[in-house]
Amino acid sequence: MPKSAKKSLRVNKLLISANLLKENKGENHVKNVNYNLLETITIVSKSLYRYDTYIHDAENSKSGRELWETFKVQREKELSMLLEELKNQIDSGMLALE
Repeated sequence: MPKSAKKSLRVNKLLISANLLKENKGENHVKNVNYNLLETITIVSKSLYRYDTYIHDAENSKSGRELWETFKVQREKELSMLLEELKNQIDSGMLALE
């Protein structure tokens, strides 16, 4: 399984936890800032999961392949930044995971 797919699975588990907490009207309510971060991580990781297929599909188009490879590199950087922010929020106590 590709590294980005493994991250995607972990992130989806976090998002499910966040959704469950957001539905809870008690003390464990997830703040919008946390939910937005988790939602964006999910969106970026899902796009990364698809890019390998897009690159493969563009095997006969050098410019098409380069386009998807460029997008993939950019998204990997974005995901790295988002995951670092998630770690910062967890470490600072802004987001608690059970």
